[in-house]
Amino acid sequence: MNQDSFNKARNISTYSESHLGKGRGEIYDTKLFGGEQYTNAIWELEKNILDIILEKAKRGSYLDFACGTGRVVEYLESRFEHSYGLDVSPDMLKVAREKLKRTELIEKDIFNQGMKGLENKFDVITAFRFFSNAENELKKQAINKIETMLRSAGFLFFNIHQHVFSFNFLLEEIKRFFNKDKGLRGNWLTVFGVKNLVSESSLKIVAVYSYAVLPRFFYKFLPLNIWFFLEKALISKRIFFGSHLIIVCQKI
Repeated sequence: MNQDSFNKARNISTYSESHLGKGRGEIYDTKLFGGEQYTNAIWELEKNILDIILEKAKRGSYLDFACGTGRVVEYLESRFEHSYGLDVSPDMLKVAREKLKRTELIEKDIFNQGMKGLENKFDVITAFRFFSNAENELKKQAINKIETMLRSAGFLFFNIHQHVFSFNFLLEEIKRFFNKDKGLRGNWLTVFGVKNLVSESSLKIVAVYSYAVLPRFFYKFLPLNIWFFLEKALISKRIFFGSHLIIVCQKI
């Protein structure tokens, strides 16, 4: 089911509210990024891509938008002079505080509480696992807010973890067909959809990285070192067959 249907099933009206429940932070870390989870292996690939991207970014003030439990900002905080994490969920931020050493955490809903003190502040903003999950209107609002928070020539890095033109999407569709699954699909996106999302903003897409190309079941059967070797070799800025994308935008 997609995010809207998931929220309705749990009596939740928005994506933001889905992260406000008690214990959400610990559940998020354990179920998605604990141990040998596939999503944790994907995060290792994303670290590799972030290392490459950050070679060209100014190392001044950095914000992790919708930072959750602090996974991304924990990896990047030591590379910037000033590091911040922004999220609406006190439970998520509670987990983040246990990890982070030099990041200032901001508990705020900028869509309802305003952005005082955050305008034109950051050289780099990251937003991981947000744009694939958020409602369409929230996606647009977030882009508008983020471009306001970025300084001139600043960078936004965000990821898409459900990309249509991938083997994993094809396999999911085959599975749905044979299971005669009439439910709604996950929130799969296209590169065109991402371009459309930023088209009316002052942000310009300067690079797209495609990764997680192998069908997901390979992760279960291949030795981990071989899986990593193959997936790293398949990271591409030209051919977008991965189920995950990292989008690099610059404010112009």
